[in-house]
Amino acid sequence: MINNEAKAENKETQQKEVVQTEAKQQTIGQLLLSKKAQIEKALPKHMDSDKVLRIVMTEITRNPDLKKCSSESLITAVIQSSQLGLHPDSLTGEAYLIPYNNSKKGIHECQFQVGYKGMLRLAYNSGQILNVDAQAVFENDTFDVCYGSNQYLTFIPTLKNRGAIKCYYAIAHMKNGGYQFIVMSKEDVDKHKAYSKSSGSSYSPWSTHYDEMAKKTCIKAVLKYLPRSSEDMNLIMASSLDDQADLGIQDNSHLLIDGETGEIIKQESRADQLAGALKK
Repeated sequence: MINNEAKAENKETQQKEVVQTEAKQQTIGQLLLSKKAQIEKALPKHMDSDKVLRIVMTEITRNPDLKKCSSESLITAVIQSSQLGLHPDSLTGEAYLIPYNNSKKGIHECQFQVGYKGMLRLAYNSGQILNVDAQAVFENDTFDVCYGSNQYLTFIPTLKNRGAIKCYYAIAHMKNGGYQFIVMSKEDVDKHKAYSKSSGSSYSPWSTHYDEMAKKTCIKAVLKYLPRSSEDMNLIMASSLDDQADLGIQDNSHLLIDGETGEIIKQESRADQLAGALKK
């Protein structure tokens, strides 16, 4: 009798939790829908606001911890992704919405993080880069690298029995004929992973897409050695926001949003945003 009562109570509790979860998700959906016009303004012409909202709601379903995040941080992250022309879709790897427990504020916040494919897209869209490549190098591959005045990089992957990963590299060729590369050991990549505040989460791309995040780390590093200009606005902003996401201190000062209403109070110009990013 007691066991039956306990089971009934447990079932009732579970049903209440399901109802609360569905209500929370519906509230988030309503909030996002109410900000559709503002999200649409931030989108480039080739992106559709309805598709972006569908992707965000799917991500919230995949990652329930996003429901714990403040509405201000969630809307800000979606607008940041929209401004850069990237879909925050963890399956495509263009960008991610990462829930982060901000212990200083005592709240959960959503951090926007660029993915490997997103960084590649922005690099090509900058108009100055001819080609970008990033690869994992294994113990049995042929790999030789030299820095200095006569720098070179040779990589020939073996077709089987490659062994364990020993390093990653990225190389960028400029349209003006110049190029730059960087090599990071597996240990260096793991140090960067540990440095990232989000890496401990099971939802972090470091947990779900380690190889792509390692390549993105190299790409981001090599791009910092290349000349910057105002034409690289999105690439510069993405790199800056990504660095801040790793630290868990993403600066959303260019998007001031009312935490209760979700209204955008202030949005800096692209020139002001660029000036801020170049200081990072």
